[in-house]
Order: sequence, then structure tokens, then C-alpha cells
Amino acid sequence: MPSSDEVKVACLFDLDGTLLDFEEASFGALNTALGDLRDPSTGCEVTGKMHVSIIGTRKEHWSKQLLEEAKVPPSKLTPEQYVKNWEKALEAQYPKLGLMPGTIEMLAFLKKHSIPAALATSSDRATCDQKLAYQKDIRDAMQFVITGSDVDNGKPAPDPFLAAAKGLGVPIEKCVVFEDAPSGVKSGRAAGATVFAMVDKRFSDGSHEWFGLADEKLDSLVDAIPLLTKMLEK
Repeated sequence: MPSSDEVKVACLFDLDGTLLDFEEASFGALNTALGDLRDPSTGCEVTGKMHVSIIGTRKEHWSKQLLEEAKVPPSKLTPEQYVKNWEKALEAQYPKLGLMPGTIEMLAFLKKHSIPAALATSSDRATCDQKLAYQKDIRDAMQFVITGSDVDNGKPAPDPFLAAAKGLGVPIEKCVVFEDAPSGVKSGRAAGATVFAMVDKRFSDGSHEWFGLADEKLDSLVDAIPLLTKMLEK
């Protein structure tokens, strides 16, 4: 890896929904985790809108939020048990998770140009390791990994991306953050990085206000390659 003085750009990636196609599996598991309590006729379910609102946040936060919105009292299902149910429903999905569009091309581009890269995910260390165990290409492309277990303040605070940049030894001003979630875009912006927001058309049309905080709004990681090329040529 080149020295920090030689580096023109470094890339800091969110994992779920940015490199790894995780959110659709997660959405299904969020409803499965409600068990027999799920009843769409009474509003006791996780809707697509609810799911989008919690992408990129910590499980101790989203579990409480979703149960409150689904009108499930703690006496019937605690946030802690809800998370356990969700994790159990997801475990069988980890080996089957695919990559987001453009991930393979992006990883090849990073390798070709020796661009420093790190992960900054809201997942805890154990969960992140479970996912990466089946994603050798992603794991091998990253020189540093920051998880929700490694920082006191998760996204939208700037801590995860600041820690990732520090781990790479690259000033945050030289870093590009790739994010698909509002909390992540806000985190990257607060950290002082350039921010590329990824639009997953299954969950968003890209019109949400938070997309306006990003420097670029992209449909695929492939769309970022010409932009990174220009940065390298400066």
C-alpha cells in the first residue's frame, strides 16, 4: 500500500447494501422474527418504509424502534429477543448472499490501482465476521475493518469513518465514503469525506432528502469508477 503522502484517494465502504446484497434478506428476517405476532391486518409487521428507515443503524436502536412502530409491547416481545430471532432467521442466509451490482468491478479497480480500502459497518464484529467468512473477495480487498463493536458512537456520528481512515493512515479529506443508508451518508458527511450515495431501486427512488447530502448519487458501484479515475489523475 502506498504511503499516505502518495495516496490520492482511499475508499471507505459500508458493507450491507453497498457491497453485499443484504437488505432484502434482512427485510424478510425482520418480519420472520416477529413470529406469530405478525399480523398485517392490524399493522403488526415491518413495512418497506420502516425497513428503509433503520438501514445502517445499530440493532439496539432499530429493534426498539421497529417494535414500537409495529405496536408490539415488551411484554410480548422484547427488543433483545427480537434481535435474537432476527439473527437466527438470517444465519441460514449468509452463505447465499450475493454481491451488489458493480462490486466485482469495483474490487478489481481497487486492486489494479492499489487504492487503499476499508470497511466501516454498523454490524457488530461477530456478525461482520460471519458475513465475510463467505465473501473472500471483499475480505481480501480491505486493508482495515471497523465494526459497530469498535466505536463508541455509531452512524450517523462520524466515528466509524474517521476510525477507518485512521486505520488506513489516510487523511479523511482524501477518502470517498460509499453508503446506501441515510445514517451512513450523514456519518460520511460529518467525518469530512467525499460521499457517494448508492441508490437501491428496490427500496428507494433516490428522491429522499438525505441523498442531497451526498456529493454523488449512483445506481451502481460501476458508476463510481470514472469518478475515482478522475481523482487519481489529479
